[in-house]
Amino acid sequence: LDCKRPKDVYEHILVLDPGHGGTDTGSDACVGNWEEKDYNLDFVLRLEKQIQWDGWKVYCTRMDDRQVSLSDRVNFANEVEADYFVSIHCNSTDEIEGTGLEALYKSNTYKAESKDLAAECMKELSMATGLKNRDLLDGQEIYIIRKANMPTVLLEMGFLTDPKDAAYLSKSENREKMMKTLSNALKSKFTKKG
Repeated sequence: LDCKRPKDVYEHILVLDPGHGGTDTGSDACVGNWEEKDYNLDFVLRLEKQIQWDGWKVYCTRMDDRQVSLSDRVNFANEVEADYFVSIHCNSTDEIEGTGLEALYKSNTYKAESKDLAAECMKELSMATGLKNRDLLDGQEIYIIRKANMPTVLLEMGFLTDPKDAAYLSKSENREKMMKTLSNALKSKFTKKG
C-alpha cells in the first residue's frame, strides 16, 4: 500500500472530538436516559454529516461508544496535521446558575485564531438556540487543548445538570439545529482562511 500523509492528499483537515466514551461516561443528564458521552457522540456524528466542503477532510477521534485516552485524541490530531481541532462536550455543575453554552480556547500559540473561532461558535449557537452565552474561557490547562499543535476549541453545549438545558438537548431536532448552526459557523471562519 502506498501510505501518504493526509496533508499530501487533503487541502484542509478538521478533527472532531466527541468527549468521553466507553466506561468514561462524563456527566449524567437530569432529563432523559443519556449520559454525556452519548450526547457528545451524537453531536459529532451529526456535525460530520453536515461538513461536506470542497477541499476539506473530517476525521473523528471516535465514531462509536468506545473509550479513547486524552493523549490518543490529541496525538491523532497532531499526527494528521489538522488545521483545526474541535472537541464537543456537555457541561455540569452544582451551581444553581449553571446553565448555557461555554467555550474554552487555546491561549498560547494559535490564541487569536482559537479565541476568534470560539467566539463565533458561541455567538451563532446562542442566537439559534436561545441558550445563554456564558462566553469564553482560557482552556490552556485542559490537556487536549494544551498539547494540540493547531487552533483548538472545546465547546460545552449546555448543562446536563440544568433541567431546561437538559430538556432542550434531549430533543433530536434541537441537536440537529445546533449542529447545522455550528457547521455554518465553522465554515464561515474556515473558508475565510482559504
